[in-house]
Formats: sequence, C-alpha cells, structure tokens
Amino acid sequence: GEPAAERTCHSCDNCERGPVTRSATVRVDPALTRAALAGAARFAGRIGLVNLASILAGKENRFVRDQPWVVGVPAYGSVSEWSPARTRRLLEELIALGCLAQSSGQYPMVELTSRGRAVLGGAETIDVELEPDSGRSAGARQDADPAVFERLRAWRAEVARRQGVPAYIIFHDRTLAELAAQKPSDLAAMEALPGIGRTKLDRYGLAILEVLTPK
Repeated sequence: GEPAAERTCHSCDNCERGPVTRSATVRVDPALTRAALAGAARFAGRIGLVNLASILAGKENRFVRDQPWVVGVPAYGSVSEWSPARTRRLLEELIALGCLAQSSGQYPMVELTSRGRAVLGGAETIDVELEPDSGRSAGARQDADPAVFERLRAWRAEVARRQGVPAYIIFHDRTLAELAAQKPSDLAAMEALPGIGRTKLDRYGLAILEVLTPK
C-alpha cells in the first residue's frame, strides 16, 4: 500500500507469471455422489480410501485381484466414467462435508457417517463441486454410435425397472458409450471394456450382444 513502492519486483512468481487462478469447479451429479456413499456403506468401514476409489471406478488393483468377489458387488464400476484419482477426490470431498469419516491408525478405513446415511436415504441433499478432470473427459465418447447408445440406454432402463434399482447400478453411461463405440462382437471383447467385470459379463453379456446386433 505504500504509494512510492514499485508495483512489480520482477522476481517472484506473481510478477513473472501473473496471478494464479484456480480452475472453475463443476457440480457433481448427485447420482454419482450417492453411488460413492453406497459403496462406502457396502464395505462398512472395512476398506481404505484408495481401494474404495478403485472399486467405484471399476479398475483392477492388487486388492481387487486378491478379493475377486469384489467385482460382483453393485458398487464395482458404479462411478466408472471417472478415473480412480478423481473418484478419490470425490471421496475426500465427502469426508470434508461430513458424509464419510476415516478411522485413525496406520491403515485408515472409510465409513459412512450419520449425515452420509441421511444423504444416501434422501433425507438430506448436498452439493458437491470438484475441479474439472483435465486428464479425462466425464462425457461419453464422441465416436459412440448414437442409435446404438440409445438402444443400450433403453435396454438398461428396462433391466433397472425390473430389478428395482437405479440405472447406474446396471451400467454407467460411459460403459454404454464404450459399447456403442467399439461394438464388441463377442464376450471376450466385451470384457475388455471399462466397467464390465466377469459378474456383469455373465449376467448381461448375451443380452447386450443382442442389443448391439438387432435382427
């Protein structure tokens, strides 16, 4: 504030590169927030942040390889349109908001709090915002066949209605977009796509092939 002081020192980062601005945040889809909370509830304080993020993103790691039953739980791949790193940031934000908590000790475990249960049950709503993921687009693939994508969405909606579960529990939009773009012709090719584990392949694979190749 000194009137005679030079406005720039020509030495520090602020003067050399200009002011640093934070990226604008984007609102997280409430369905993804609930999916993350549901995943934490499923493991009931018996899993750490990194492993939970990988499971929600549908990505294999050492924990998943050692516990192959994990790919069969609804939480697996429920946030498959995101990377494990971005999913971890979502979990950290939910901890900051008091919806999740971490235990103390050398290996902190993640558990649902009373507020998290209220949000998951619909008794309370929250807004979660994160910085955009510069390394991965949250949207569907641009090369996805729109007609096939819509057929897959209609099929998913019918399956979800019969089972009485949210549509993302069946498959997330990103997985449908991958299917609509790559159009696998057999189960082996389908299993290589993100968000499709062995359990979901066995449960839905043949039906998806019929949707991809309508008569």
